[in-house]
Amino acid sequence: MFRAPLAALSLLALGTVARGADAPRPLVPTHQVKLNGHTFTLPEGFTIELAAGADVAPRPIAAAFDAKGRLYVTDSSGSNENVKVQLEKKPHRILRLESTRGDGVFDKRTVFVKNVMFPEGCMWLAGSLYVAAPPHILKFTDTNDDGIADTEEVWFDGKTLTGCANDLHGPYPGPDGYIYWTKGAFAKQEYVLPNGKKLGTRAAHIFRATPDGKNIEPVMTGGMDNPVDLVFTPSGDIIFNTTFFQHPANGKRDGLVHAIYGAVYGKDHDVVYDHPWTAPQLMPPMTHLGPAAPAGLHRYENDQFGAEYTNNIFCCQFNMRKVSRHVLVPKGSTYETRDSDFLASDNIDFHPTDVIEDADGSLLVVDTGGWYKLCCPTSQLVKPDVTGAIYRVKKVGAHKQKAKPKPLPLPHLREIALKRDPQGYEEALAALRSRDLHTRRLGAEALGRIGNVKATAALLGALTDERNDRELDHALTYALIEIGDAPGTRAGLASPSPRVRRAALAALSYISSGLETKAVLAELDAPDAALRDTAWWVAGRNAQWGDELAGYFKTKLKAADKLKPEDRADLANRLVRFASSPGVQKVLGETPAANPAAARLALGVMERSGLKALPAAWKLNLSNAIASEDESVALLGCAILRTVPPSEQDHTDVLTMAELARGAHNRPRTDSERLALLSTSRPGTVKVTPADLARALKALDRNATPADRFLATEALTRAKLDPEQFTALAAALKTVSPLEFSRILQLFARSADEKVGIALVESLRQSSVRSGVRTEVVKPILDKYPAAVKVEAEKLYAELAAARKDETARLDKLLSEMKPGDIRRGQLVFNGTKANCIACHKVGYVGGTAGPDLTRIGGIRTERDLLESILYPSASFVRSYEPVRVVTKDDRTLNGVLKKDAPEEIVIVVSADKEERIARSEIESLAPSTVSLMPGGLDQQLTPQELADLIAFLRACK
Repeated sequence: MFRAPLAALSLLALGTVARGADAPRPLVPTHQVKLNGHTFTLPEGFTIELAAGADVAPRPIAAAFDAKGRLYVTDSSGSNENVKVQLEKKPHRILRLESTRGDGVFDKRTVFVKNVMFPEGCMWLAGSLYVAAPPHILKFTDTNDDGIADTEEVWFDGKTLTGCANDLHGPYPGPDGYIYWTKGAFAKQEYVLPNGKKLGTRAAHIFRATPDGKNIEPVMTGGMDNPVDLVFTPSGDIIFNTTFFQHPANGKRDGLVHAIYGAVYGKDHDVVYDHPWTAPQLMPPMTHLGPAAPAGLHRYENDQFGAEYTNNIFCCQFNMRKVSRHVLVPKGSTYETRDSDFLASDNIDFHPTDVIEDADGSLLVVDTGGWYKLCCPTSQLVKPDVTGAIYRVKKVGAHKQKAKPKPLPLPHLREIALKRDPQGYEEALAALRSRDLHTRRLGAEALGRIGNVKATAALLGALTDERNDRELDHALTYALIEIGDAPGTRAGLASPSPRVRRAALAALSYISSGLETKAVLAELDAPDAALRDTAWWVAGRNAQWGDELAGYFKTKLKAADKLKPEDRADLANRLVRFASSPGVQKVLGETPAANPAAARLALGVMERSGLKALPAAWKLNLSNAIASEDESVALLGCAILRTVPPSEQDHTDVLTMAELARGAHNRPRTDSERLALLSTSRPGTVKVTPADLARALKALDRNATPADRFLATEALTRAKLDPEQFTALAAALKTVSPLEFSRILQLFARSADEKVGIALVESLRQSSVRSGVRTEVVKPILDKYPAAVKVEAEKLYAELAAARKDETARLDKLLSEMKPGDIRRGQLVFNGTKANCIACHKVGYVGGTAGPDLTRIGGIRTERDLLESILYPSASFVRSYEPVRVVTKDDRTLNGVLKKDAPEEIVIVVSADKEERIARSEIESLAPSTVSLMPGGLDQQLTPQELADLIAFLRACK
C-alpha cells in the first residue's frame, strides 16, 4: 500500500494530475439531454441515462458498490422531523440494488436495512457496509448473502446529535488502510488520542482510525459548519468539501479544500481558538464555491472519459443543482483548480448528493430530490414528497472494461508519518532538501510526528526558502510545535531571516515555557509585514502583557493624526485586544480631546472593548465626550455607556460631569442626543416625560432614519413606562418599522395592566400590523395579562392561524399579480430606509453582516423562494443564521442569531446594529427559536412595484 520511493514522490504528486500550463482547459462544448423531467446540460460526447428511478430508489442520499458490483443506497423516508425523533424512530432505510440484465439499469431491489437513523453516507469495506447515521457510524454485515443485513454494530459513537445532524459524515476508506470521517456542528466531543492525551473539541475535523476503531486522531481542524465528503489524490493528499468555510461575504461561503495535516481552517470563530494556529490567518481554501451546499465528492480514477479527466474531482453542489468538475493543478506544495460545470439540470428540485464511479468508468449521480428541508433554506411551502433518482453519465463509445485500474502505491513518507516511525527519520530529513515542495511538506509532517528534537535546526533552515508557500510554512511550523523543542526553536529568534523568526514566534507561543515577552515586543514594529503581524497576533493572545505595552500605545496614539486610515484601523484593533489591561485603560482614559484623531480613536476602542464594567479611568474622558459640541462625538460617548455598563453611581457621575462640562458652550441638545442619553440607563429604570415619549415615538416612525429608529428603540427599552404611556406606545405600533417591531413588542412583557393589554391586542389585530406578528412570539407576552385580555387575545390567535393557512395561496396570488421589476430601482429599495436590507445583508463588498450574504442569491433561489423569504422570513432559515430564544434570569426574552457561543458567555445579534452579551450564569434558558431575525411585514411597508423591483434586483445577484 505504501512503499513508493522518495524519488518517485514528485511523479505521484505531479505526474498524475494536470501539469501547470499543460493542463487542459475544462471549458468544452456542451449539449442538452431531456430525461425524467429534467433538461440536463453536459459536455458533448457524453450521455446520461436513468440508472434507478423513483420506483426503485425514491429518495437516495449516498451510494457505494460492494466487491460484486451491487449498489448499496441510503434511502430517506422523506422525514424532516426533529433529529432526536428520527434517532428514536429510525424511519429511513438502506437498499441493495442490482442490474440483473447487466445493462447498467438497476432493476432488482432488496431492503438491506429496514430501519436506520438519517443515513448521511456509506462505505463498503471488507465485507461490511459502514453507514454514517449520527451520532454513530454503524457497521452492517450480511453473513449469509441473502441481501439483508443480519448484524449491526456501532463502530463509532460521536455522542453528539445537534439540530441539523451535521455532526458526522462519511465514512471514507483511506489508501493508507485507515477509515476517515468528518465532524461538523459545534457540539463538544471528547477523545483519547494514540499518545494518551485527551482531546476535547467543538471544532470541525477530519478524523481517522484503524479499522478496529482504535488510534483515533484528527487530521485537520476547522470552524466550518459542515465538512462533508473527502477524496484522496494518488499521492494520498486529502481534498474535502465543506459548507461555510468562511462567514458569507462577497459571494464566497463554501469551499473545496486541500487538508494539510495539523492545519486550522475557517471560518473564524471561537471553536478554533483552542487549537494551534501556525500564523495569524487561518489556512486558505483551494477553491471557493459560493453558496453551493456541496455534498458528494469523487476523484475519477479511470481513463474511460479520456486522459484529461483522469484524477479530476467531481463535486455535487446541492444548492446549485449541478455537479462541477475540478482539474487539479500542482502549485507549490499544494494545488489550484480549474473549474467548470460537468452536469447541470434546469429542474429546481434536482439536488445531487453523491457521485461515484462504477467499475466500467461511468459515473453515477445520486439526485435526492426535493424532500430535504432540515436546516435547508429552500422553500418550506413546497411539497416534501418530490422524489429523486440515480443517473449514469457515460462517454459515448467507451466503458468496455469491467474493473477499475489498481491504485499506485503511496509514498513511503506517508507510512513513516502515519506510524511515527523513528526508523524513517533520515528519509524524512532528506525530504526537506528536495526541490519538490510537495516532498518537503511530507518530510516536515513526518519529522513532526516522529518528534526527534534533532530535526529542529533542519526545520528552521527549511523555512528560509523564499519559494515556500503557506502550506509548506505551516507544515514546517507545525512540526516545530509537535516536536516541542523550546531551546532549539528559540534559536530561530536570532535568525537574520524574518521568515524563520516569524515561524519561531508562532511555534514558541504554543510550546510550554517557550516564549518570553521581550522576544515578541522586539518585533512589533518589524519592517517585514508578516513578521510584524505575527508578533501582534502572539501578543494579542496574551492580554496580560497589556501593561508592558501601555507606553508603546501612548506614543502611537499621540501620532494618530499622522497615521494612514488603514494604520489607524490596525492600531484600534490592537488596542481592543488589550482593553482589559489597566495600563491600556489608563492610556485610553487620558487621551486628550485636544488631539481629535487620537480622542476619536480612543473612544471607538472603548465602545468595541467588550468590557463588562466601565473602568474608572474612562469616566472623565467619557463625560467630556458626552458634553462635546460635536454631536457625533456626544453620540459615541453615549454608545460607550450602553455597551460598557457603568455602575449606577458611575452612570450618575459621568452624566453629572458631562452637564457641568457643557456649561462652556451651552449648545442645545438635539433630539438624537436626548434619546441617546435616555438609552444609557439600565433597562426599565428611566421615567420618561411626555416630551421624551413624543420624541421617541416620532423617531420610531417607519419613515424616520435607521439611526433615529435605533436610538428610539434603545431609549424605550430603558424607559419605565406607566400604563398611559404603554397605551400610547400600543397605538403607535401601526407606524413602527418592521425592523424595530419585534423589540418594541417585547417591551409589553413589562406590563400586566388590563387596559394596556386590550390596547395592545387591538393594535395587533389591525391588518397593517398583524402581518408581522407570530403567535409564538406574542402569546408568552399576553399570557401575563388578566383574563379579559386573554379572551381578546384568542381572537387574535385565530386570525393569525387563518393567515398562516392562507400563506401559500397569498404567495401564489402575489406572484401571479406581480408586475415586471426593474433591477436599478430594486437596488434603491435594497439600500433605502424603507426596507433597509443593506443594514443586515451584503451584496458584493457593501452591507451588513447580521444576515446572510446575498451576492449570489439569484443563482440559487427562485423568484418564489425570494418572495417567500420577504413575506414569511420565519418559514425557513439559512444554515448558520438559525435564530435562538434566550430567557434571562431577570425575565428578559431575546430573539436573535448566536454570534459567539463560549463556555463563559454568549453574544446574540438581535438586530442589524444591536448585539447582546449575556453571561452563562445569567441565562435561564437557551433554545432554538421559530422566529427569524428578519422582520415580517415588509410587504406592508413596500408598494407592489417596490416589491417587484426588489425581487428583480435579488434575482440579478449572481
